[in-house]
Amino acid sequence: MALQIRDLKLPAPAALLGLSPWLDFACEGNTYEINKPKDPSGNRGGLTMMAVSYAGKDNLKNPLVSPLYAESLAGLPPILLQVGTAETLLDDSRRFAEKARAHGADVTLQEWPDMIHVWHCFYSRLPEARQAIDAIALWLEAQLAM
Repeated sequence: MALQIRDLKLPAPAALLGLSPWLDFACEGNTYEINKPKDPSGNRGGLTMMAVSYAGKDNLKNPLVSPLYAESLAGLPPILLQVGTAETLLDDSRRFAEKARAHGADVTLQEWPDMIHVWHCFYSRLPEARQAIDAIALWLEAQLAM
């Protein structure tokens, strides 16, 4: 959505936040296999099936579906990505952050050790979830103060 807002020259949001974001519907990152035994919430086969169901098999690299494949990531608002190092989607965030930075975007990538997909949901039981949400609040406050 942020890419389309940018391309249509609409007023941009103050910031973008991705919590364990799925940024590559083609599922080409290495961590789909590397982290498969650690992350119960996502495997390449199941995610590919969901991606095809949502976007169709010919659209998996369409930037409006998979922003990782955008020709340019320049002109986006500041971005915070939080991802766990045990996630199958870890490479999505790493690859997106690298590409966005190369295009001049302001990206903060926070990798949370040993966390699985959207560990934030375990706020009431997991100290790391509370810490991650607190880190989001601090980052958003800093963005809004600019």
